Amino acid sequence: MIPRQALSQTIPGNGHTVLEALLAPHRAYLEPVRRLREVVEIKGLAHITGGGVVGNLPRILPVGLGARIQRGTWPEPAIFSYLAPFTPDEEMWRTFNMGLGMIVVVDEASAATALRLLDGEIFVVGDIVASEQRRVQILE
Repeated sequence: MIPRQALSQTIPGNGHTVLEALLAPHRAYLEPVRRLREVVEIKGLAHITGGGVVGNLPRILPVGLGARIQRGTWPEPAIFSYLAPFTPDEEMWRTFNMGLGMIVVVDEASAATALRLLDGEIFVVGDIVASEQRRVQILE
């Protein structure tokens, strides 16, 4: 649990308090998704809300597939490093989006096109793999 006094602390390298970072409005994804749909086939979209990555991404996967997410492949907001000592890692992934507000699934052949189109807005964060369970494996 985050101590109450921690909410007013400034996040190092960020300039915002913990409370400001937690209450910041989410990013709107409609326009980038529209642009992406014009050039590549989107296989799936997962809006990472309550339940985090591990709760939302499996919902879009068909039976027989899972996902591997490689931590460190996207810019993770400083708030998560600040909160980590107060929150078990498993809870961080379930409660927060870890900086992944939307996950777009495209086939491997379309990944480079998507990256060029939305340069700096999207990142390759993992892959879809065969799996008996629709689950997300977080690779550190």
